[in-house]
Amino acid sequence: MNEEKIQFTFGIDVLNEYFGSALTPGTTLLVAGNPGAGKTTLAATVCYKNALKGLPCLYVSFVEDREKFFRIMRSLGMDFGKLEQENLFKYIRIPVIATEDVTDFLSSAINEEIKKQGTKVIVIDSVNPLLDALGRSAVKRSVLQNYLYDLTNMIKGIAILVAELPLGRAALPEEIVEFIADSIILMKHEVKHSIIHRKMEFRKFRGVKLVLAEAPYSIIEGLGIKVFMPPMLSKVPSRRFKKGYTFPSKILSKYIPNLAPGCSIFVGYPPHGRSYLYTLLPITAMLLWNDCSVGIFSYRYSEDELKWYLSLVARDLGIDLSVINSRLKFIVSSNPTTYSSGELANIESELIRKTGPDAVVYHGIEILYMVRESREEHIRSVYNAILATRTMGAMSIGMGSVYDESMFRAESVMSEVVFRLKYLWDRKLGQLRPYLYIWRSGSEPAVLKPEELEECLTELSSNLKKKFVEGTTGNS
Repeated sequence: MNEEKIQFTFGIDVLNEYFGSALTPGTTLLVAGNPGAGKTTLAATVCYKNALKGLPCLYVSFVEDREKFFRIMRSLGMDFGKLEQENLFKYIRIPVIATEDVTDFLSSAINEEIKKQGTKVIVIDSVNPLLDALGRSAVKRSVLQNYLYDLTNMIKGIAILVAELPLGRAALPEEIVEFIADSIILMKHEVKHSIIHRKMEFRKFRGVKLVLAEAPYSIIEGLGIKVFMPPMLSKVPSRRFKKGYTFPSKILSKYIPNLAPGCSIFVGYPPHGRSYLYTLLPITAMLLWNDCSVGIFSYRYSEDELKWYLSLVARDLGIDLSVINSRLKFIVSSNPTTYSSGELANIESELIRKTGPDAVVYHGIEILYMVRESREEHIRSVYNAILATRTMGAMSIGMGSVYDESMFRAESVMSEVVFRLKYLWDRKLGQLRPYLYIWRSGSEPAVLKPEELEECLTELSSNLKKKFVEGTTGNS
């Protein structure tokens, strides 16, 4: 086997994308963290995925017995038993010993296995018992340091060292292990509002420029570790001006003559006046008129409720609901209180990338603003989502109640087109009447009065019926 051509893997796509070039023969990866953070799961993942590639792995544990390890990893989608049968994996458990000859003991226990198996990946879980056994002897610690450093050269592969940190501590008790590591991942978790929030901190990757400090992750039954890298866009991507979307309405087209793919739209309405007629209906009509495929995320309504509202839109447009359904790529209802902002953003980004809609609707975005810990976190997350959606050529449409003026201003700043529905009291009629404020980047703002709004809705319905019922195209 040509050692220069060996390509090791983290076993997690996004880690390979960002840091894969750091895993070269001779690399030592340190995985550190508090109890329960998922250190063993990450180390096992690296081991498992490399073994699947035909690179034998030796797993040395001072903690768990073989049966327990196999059982837990099987529940996370890793069948080490099959790899063991193929001589691609070996698990040995070494009892914790309190002796200064621990390095010699370790060498005698694993060197024979390395030669027998042709090991290319070795995991030591964890190094804490080794450090404890050596006490504060600087000489003996240097012997251990040299042994661990030379281990990767011995196997012409990579070593993963697992280190346990006391709860609440984010630094290794001893610098010896951190010093010899080429790459360091610190796994942290904390409980917020009864939800476990996990983050990986990327401390060090020799040979790789670190542009990302940390990322959220989850441990998922049957899948193992899922890392959610936040969008990292150093430049604002361009909108695509070659193809423009229009509204099937002369009134709306007057103020918004062309919508570029990749543009962002914000539709705001009062919390006490969430009428689909003046918000969801015009947006749906525009998307149908331009034959756009659509994905919908909602943070307020269930999928069934969203489908019910879409049925009302279809009824008022005078078209069959199947016309709308045929253009839906997905409808997803999410409770944002159960995710970190980074985790939610990446779940959504993956679905958009997988399905490729022309437009993405984010409904109920005021819920995001309400549950996030800070205004800054919300703005950063929303803006990254807009830019990430744009890079995929899709239009982003945010819809939400304006219960906070600072939220409205922030959403408006991040959008090319803004619709805002307001209800004003008409003294003459003795009732509230709708007014739609419209603004597009580079244009003067405008207001559609109630009579114009009714005319607009009539025209939207007429043109959509001509297209989808009569099979002709109206002149908008």
